[in-house]
Order: sequence, then structure tokens, then C-alpha cells
Amino acid sequence: CGRPAGVEVRIVDPGTGRALEDGRVGEIWVRGESVSPGYWGSPRDSADIFDGRIKDGEGGYLRTGDLGALVDGRLCVTGRIKDVIVVAGRNLYPQDLERTVREVSALFGSGTAFGVPGEREHVVVVQELRGRSRYGVDLAELTAGVQRRLSEQYDVAPSGVLLVRPGTVRRTTSGKLERAAMRRMFLNGELTALHQWVDPEVERLVRRVTPRKGPR
Repeated sequence: CGRPAGVEVRIVDPGTGRALEDGRVGEIWVRGESVSPGYWGSPRDSADIFDGRIKDGEGGYLRTGDLGALVDGRLCVTGRIKDVIVVAGRNLYPQDLERTVREVSALFGSGTAFGVPGEREHVVVVQELRGRSRYGVDLAELTAGVQRRLSEQYDVAPSGVLLVRPGTVRRTTSGKLERAAMRRMFLNGELTALHQWVDPEVERLVRRVTPRKGPR
């Protein structure tokens, strides 16, 4: 979190265009002299992105695509709109799910959560294990623990939980989780799991998900 400098920041409901009060998470809109006026030679795309208009009529805002909240004048960035998982009309933020999953076991390292579209939106979790070979671990119980924790805290049952080796979860060079890349790898059957549970409906969407035994 930090205080914005040189730009005006508003937090806006991206669906309604309504400005949100402090503490509410919404899309970050900014305007100011340092903000680009638009894409070169593409006025239509520029209008959509660079001339966001709040419901009360104020315009000229850049719609960043980032989610965040203003708290006591400080801007806290929480993620990207494209990463939000919508289940039964509720917005679930992957950062919250990922943090909750990590609390299930001290053996959990980096992990990610993302949505998979089908007849409904499905939640899938890919979670790395730390040093599994040093522990007598019941991987099926760890998987069940993830399902229970998410169900208890968010009233949502994940449709897929994959426990994977360290280094499987993709990140950018700046350390940000590449959730879209992980979703693509999952749907393309490119993830090798040490243990997994995948709902049959989601399994039909996946080309191939191949579990294998880890090192002894």
C-alpha cells in the first residue's frame, strides 16, 4: 500500500461505474497529467480504456484493470479483474483463496487458484509441496483439507486440487503469479501432479491431467 502521487485515484465498481467508498475493493481508475491520453491511432480502444466515466458523470479516467481499495488515503492493490472468480454471483479473489490454502499445512509453499469456465465457474487450486520426501504425508488427506478449508471459509467447494512439485507454479520475472498461464497449462493437461482430485465435469474439460508418484 502507498499514497498515490501526482494522479487522482478513484475506486469504481467496474460493472456499474459507481464510485465506491473507502475500504471497498473495486477497479482502480486514475487521471492526471502524467496519464497517457490513449493508444496511438486507435481512438475506439482508447475511449474504452482511457475515458472511463463514473456514474455521476465525471470522465477522463484510465481504467487500469487492477483491483484495489483506498484506506485512509493509501492505495492497496489486490489483484487483476481478469483473475476474479465468479461463483454463483459472488466474486472470489484468488489471493484470498491462495492465502487460506497455504494455512492448511506447513508443507505448502507457493500456490495459485483460478477459475475454469464450464456450465458454471469452477475453482481449481494448484499447490506446491515443500520437501515432501522428508515427511510421511497423506496427500489425499492434505487434498481433503484444502477442500474443507475453502468450503468452511468461503462456502465454495473447489472442483480441482492438484498438489505439485516445487517450481511448478509459474511467476513473472517480477514475482507475480501467472494465473492465466497456470489455467492454460491445467486445461492443456500440462501439469504433472503428485496427487490430485478433479471433479468429473472439470476433468472432461482437460485434455490430460497425469498424476504420478513423487520421489521416495
